[in-house]
Amino acid sequence: MKLGRAVAVARIRGRVQLQCSPNESGGAGMALRRDAKILKMKAICSLRTAMATFNSYDDSGRVDSVLLHLQHATEMLLKAVLRQAQYQVFDKKSSTSIGFKRCLNLCVAQHELTESEAGVMRAVDALRDEAQHWFVVVEEELLYLHTRALITAFDAYLKRTLDDDLNAHPRPSPSGFDPARERLRFPDRP
Repeated sequence: MKLGRAVAVARIRGRVQLQCSPNESGGAGMALRRDAKILKMKAICSLRTAMATFNSYDDSGRVDSVLLHLQHATEMLLKAVLRQAQYQVFDKKSSTSIGFKRCLNLCVAQHELTESEAGVMRAVDALRDEAQHWFVVVEEELLYLHTRALITAFDAYLKRTLDDDLNAHPRPSPSGFDPARERLRFPDRP
């Protein structure tokens, strides 16, 4: 994929299309390094996908998908912060990047990630790990609480470290409304 080309993420049967692009307008507060900019946009795309999946009417694999995308969004955000600080997150010798736990620990130690934000990220990672490698039953209310908490922590850390705001990016707007399930949105600010 070339830099600047939009990536479209389609919701079930193409009802909603979310545009994610490194050149997307919004959040232009800080000049980001190329890698940090790409990783930040991947983080926001994954967060949007998690939100769209959470709001979806299709329950097949919904919980696993939400957890997977939330954890991926978090890991990409942490790596964006590390790359912006010129930390090498990819080891050319082993051809792998550092893992989620190492990113989290580095960001707590050196890059302003609070323990409460890290705790939310660890909780979602643990749930994702159980869902990915075995199985887990997550009640709707618990999934909502973890998702809402992660979006709040994500937004606060994004603002503090990369001078960006989730509200500066176009929001997903799922069609239809399920009164039994509150739709997730980016946090509103006055």
